[in-house]
Amino acid sequence: MNLRVKQYFLKLQYVQFTQTIKNSFFARCHRHCIKSNSKFYNFSRMTFSERCLPPLFFSGFVFCHQNSFPATIEKSNTFNSPRSFYMQSPKYVTLTHELLPQLKAPFMISEHSPSESKMDATSSVHIPWSALESDSVKFNVTELVSLQTSLVQDVYNRNCDFFIKGINSIGTLDNDILKDCFRLFAKLKNVDQRVIKIFEQKCCDQMDLWSVETVLLVCDAFHLVNYHASLFNMRMYDYMEKRIQSLSKHNIIQLTFLIGENRKVPFLLFKKLQKRMLDFKDLFTVCEIGVICDGLFKSQTRITATRLLTNFEKCIKLEDLRAVESHSIVGICKMYRYSYFGSESLFSKIACEIVDRIPSLHIEAITHIALTYSTLHMFHAPLMNTIAECYVWKIKHGRCKDVTKCLWSMNTLAHVPPNANKFYNVAVSEIRKRSVEYKRFPNQLTAALLALAYVDIYPLDLIHYIFSSEVLDSIRKYKQISGIDLRPDLHLLNSALSIDRPLFKENKLLKDFLKEAKLPDDVHANLGQEINKKQFLKPVISSISQILEDSNVIKPRFILPYMKTIGIELRLSHRSNELIPVTEWDNLNANVQTISPASAMVQKIIEQTSIPPENELKLNDTGITRIAVMLWSRNHYRFGAKENVESRCLLGLHAMKRRHLMLLGYKIIDLPFFELEHIVGKEQGLNQYLRSKLEILYNK
Repeated sequence: MNLRVKQYFLKLQYVQFTQTIKNSFFARCHRHCIKSNSKFYNFSRMTFSERCLPPLFFSGFVFCHQNSFPATIEKSNTFNSPRSFYMQSPKYVTLTHELLPQLKAPFMISEHSPSESKMDATSSVHIPWSALESDSVKFNVTELVSLQTSLVQDVYNRNCDFFIKGINSIGTLDNDILKDCFRLFAKLKNVDQRVIKIFEQKCCDQMDLWSVETVLLVCDAFHLVNYHASLFNMRMYDYMEKRIQSLSKHNIIQLTFLIGENRKVPFLLFKKLQKRMLDFKDLFTVCEIGVICDGLFKSQTRITATRLLTNFEKCIKLEDLRAVESHSIVGICKMYRYSYFGSESLFSKIACEIVDRIPSLHIEAITHIALTYSTLHMFHAPLMNTIAECYVWKIKHGRCKDVTKCLWSMNTLAHVPPNANKFYNVAVSEIRKRSVEYKRFPNQLTAALLALAYVDIYPLDLIHYIFSSEVLDSIRKYKQISGIDLRPDLHLLNSALSIDRPLFKENKLLKDFLKEAKLPDDVHANLGQEINKKQFLKPVISSISQILEDSNVIKPRFILPYMKTIGIELRLSHRSNELIPVTEWDNLNANVQTISPASAMVQKIIEQTSIPPENELKLNDTGITRIAVMLWSRNHYRFGAKENVESRCLLGLHAMKRRHLMLLGYKIIDLPFFELEHIVGKEQGLNQYLRSKLEILYNK
């Protein structure tokens, strides 16, 4: 790396150094500075790097002659920084690069020997604080900021009361004193809350006198010094709402970024801001689109203007993503997932670009990418294989939600990665290690075990744990805090366990737990409403009735105890080889809830060897053949199943439903949407199609 010392030079670099490389690099820089009669500063403050520059280690280097402060910024590799958009244009206003040197304790060539006490050093510093005129206060703040970081805190502590009076006496906060105050806050390890609150109130009082750029600058600076200025933020939103039509493109980008940092935005401001964005919809770069998407996602705000998302999509497709930061791409993925806006060509391009970057990304970013593709049902095999490979060694650095969401994403897409055994072993191991964390977030534990159930994996110790009274109590408390009722998911898990592992008797979900309060309305779907809502269902029922010449032998119903997917059930008698009327089903004691011996046999086989083919499973002959006619809609498959044969794979939950029907002894007749779309509306064609599907009845 070629380093040249200029009179004013600031180099910012985000690198993950090994300790050896870092030490040798510092040594080379130090030697170079000594030859040039320059001072060398290395600043490091993890709270700032974690807040603004995740996930990489931040290292900054400042070269300046004597006491001159660097004023020119040289662009460098900021490939994963959420604030890197500031580098894209000089029209952005920020104190980032002026505060950065203050945010880490500098290494300075000092005349004091290391043995001299700190009190000796501070006693030699004298700054007059008696005069309270604004010019004097401005001068004193500037002098205080110019001191060594090791001295600033002591001098500030001794003169804090004078500083409070000085802030109150200031008539107008101009740009110079604003910058000096923020530099001071950045240098101080402990700031008296009275000081910064008075300063915040002063900023609020003078906000109407400032330009839009100054307001954005101050809001950003509060975040840089790690102070949550809630009062200033509220006033800032009101200020921006009144001036929404005067905001430039760069103002919009910076405002959206700050909305994300504040984690909330008033609804009325967002509606006006979204409308204003449409005026610049063709001018945004992909980096700026990433800032908008990430900022709104962090504030839990969904882009509702489809025209805006469509224009963003066109812009992303036209640009070379190799020059776009990973942080921007991940931000785009978040918002398109949150807005549930899918585009096969867009996400295919993103997948081709991001797949090679996956090993260098933090596990949280990988989780967002995996979750986006699974939520939108987008499947890209190389991407999912790379995620599964990196998951194995990165997940130990993640949160419990990362463990769960990556697992859920893989199994929702019904994808078996090449390292499936290791992937699932690591996932189950991490769930066991994080039992305390999962107890705080039982929704994540429930989702993780359901994701494993999709692929017929049941860690019985974890099943026993989640159904224990201890965890059920934490689930009750979680509902009181969050308002999220986990009982429907627990019912699904318990029902799946009863079918896949009927011999498991240790600890199951108590029925009393499900009856403690009224279940959510969507748990028990209305059959009539679902029939009217389900595409193709009415024509299929009518056509089957015509073919069989009897509508009393078919019954549309939710066949499985947990399933809201309607199936058409028929039952065939072995003796007469005729269909049994629905009114006689109960008399034959052939209730569908009864567990088939097949599932018990499968459990025994799973514990010993691999699963045999279906035709090798010998069931007890009850004299009845159960038949389930299943209509699989577009949402039951991966995205693009109509055009792409490789995408004609049922998603995890629906694949589990089909497996359970087979274990309960059903013969399944699949009616996928991509076949029905071509023939529904043509009566003869539909009858002929269904007749060929129902040949099982006549063959029997």
